[in-house]
Amino acid sequence: MDTLSDRRDIWHLLNRLPPKGRVQFVGWCADRITTNAGMRPVPRYDRELLDLAYRDNSADLRVTNAAYADLLNLSAQWGLDLAAASVELEQWVRRKP
Repeated sequence: MDTLSDRRDIWHLLNRLPPKGRVQFVGWCADRITTNAGMRPVPRYDRELLDLAYRDNSADLRVTNAAYADLLNLSAQWGLDLAAASVELEQWVRRKP
């Protein structure tokens, strides 16, 4: 999962989900992280930006980029298995109505 092509695929898959679906997916990934200290990452998103993302392409891209950055941070800082997350992301995209 460390090639440019792999990272592009993740970004494009995220972009195929609706804005709130992207946030839910990042939350799902964060819920899979466990630490000995009991701490967990909690991604936060601006609700106004999420609502705007359904009407404005610029806001939509910002949500995608934020979700993508959060996934990379979850992988780098919290040990998220990015390969497993990308397989799950593909399933989320396939289930999308």
